[in-house]
Amino acid sequence: MMDNFGHYAIEALFQVSPDEQRLYLVGNLAPSIAIVSCHKQGSFSIQSIMESLKTQTEIEMIVEALSKHVMQIILNCSGHHVIIRFLSKFGWPLHPGSFTVRSWGTATCFYRSLWTTGDEGRCGCWPAQPAH
Repeated sequence: MMDNFGHYAIEALFQVSPDEQRLYLVGNLAPSIAIVSCHKQGSFSIQSIMESLKTQTEIEMIVEALSKHVMQIILNCSGHHVIIRFLSKFGWPLHPGSFTVRSWGTATCFYRSLWTTGDEGRCGCWPAQPAH
């Protein structure tokens, strides 16, 4: 997966694999998703895998794996493309402990959802939006 042309092989494998085999492959990938996502070529592999996910179980496994390492991935120059691709393809994960995005001008800040003030829509670990 972290080879110059390995992501092409992974992409082809995921496209032709039945649901059960894709689920098995995603399960094996999950523990090392942060390492692969932060690698220049591995980032392409993860993004191509996301394009071929079909079942809700596969998506939930990717969400769980990414959620554990979201700060490490998003702060990496290759890894942030993985998070952006996930969000553009699947939107916001719906369960607690997933990640959320807040955009302030040109800066986009990613952080884990640790909601403490649900009515105000702010994260308890992040300051409110500054006044301009």
